[in-house]
Parts: sequence; structure tokens; C-alpha cells
Amino acid sequence: MNFEIGEKLPIPADTQTQLKYIRPVLDGSGLMVCGFYDGLRQIDIDCWRKSSLVYGIFTDEVVPFFLVQMRHLFDIMFTVNLAVEDPETDREWMKPGNMVSFILCSYSDRIIRGMRLAKVDALLMNEFKAHCQNAFNELGLNFREKATEILAKYSIEDMCGKIEFISMRDWYCQ
Repeated sequence: MNFEIGEKLPIPADTQTQLKYIRPVLDGSGLMVCGFYDGLRQIDIDCWRKSSLVYGIFTDEVVPFFLVQMRHLFDIMFTVNLAVEDPETDREWMKPGNMVSFILCSYSDRIIRGMRLAKVDALLMNEFKAHCQNAFNELGLNFREKATEILAKYSIEDMCGKIEFISMRDWYCQ
């Protein structure tokens, strides 16, 4: 898919009501991470596009979480629920791949404000994928319930304190 700054993110209309601040989307063998925020300032957009990125995975519980920090202005945390994915999309995502697209949008109108493409450590990405697959195999349709339970137990700060962060390399920023 091609995206342009200033255009609306092309997501189905019925998805709009389900949007949270961060939404991971399987993108071939990589990930697309969409951030939806209101009240974006230029400093927020610049941070999303250009700040240093560090990331890691939290695997202390059955459901793994991928964490990203962008100069502490954006602390992003998400997991991938394979129970809601199309099996063909799931198979493609499980192939080796380590690219992550970050797309920043205004929450109210889904207008794209900033983008970047980054490469993460292939071994860590494969570990995250394996943990997601294991969680799906163990939990099935109870994945979301367990993820919610874990989020009630740990704050993002708690999770960040339990992982080792790695610097992410940018491939493209706009």
C-alpha cells in the first residue's frame, strides 16, 4: 500500500469505531503500527518521524507485548491477536521479516501526519512472532481476555523495566 502525508488512512469505515490509540496491522511479513492521536502538535509529529527509537518485547506472560519508545513522547505497546487475523495473512506474517512501518494519524479524521519505516532485529521479531503464535495456540479466542488481564496487572513502565531495549534503524522517514 502507498500512503501520503495529508491523505486519509485507507481503513474500512467499520474499523473506525474499533480504533484505539495504537493499532498493529499485519503487513506481509512485517508490521504496520498506526498511531491515532488528537491534538497533535508539530513537535509530536517531528518526534514520531525523526526521534530515536528503542524497542523490545515483554514475554513474562503468555501474551507477548512489543514496546517502542520514541524519546519518551510516545511510549507504544501492542500485541498481535492472531485469533482475529485471516489465516492466509497470518501465514504470510509468520515468514521471516523485520520491517515495521509507523504511521501517525489524527484520531478524529484519520489524516496521515507522519510516517517512518524501520528495521528491527530479525531474531527479536521472529521471537515476538513465535510468542504470538504460541499464545494463539494456547489461548485461541481467549487471547483478548488474557491480554486485557495482563494490561491490568502491568503498566507500560512496569513492562519497560523488565526488558532490554535495542535501538531501531530507520529506513525511511516522511
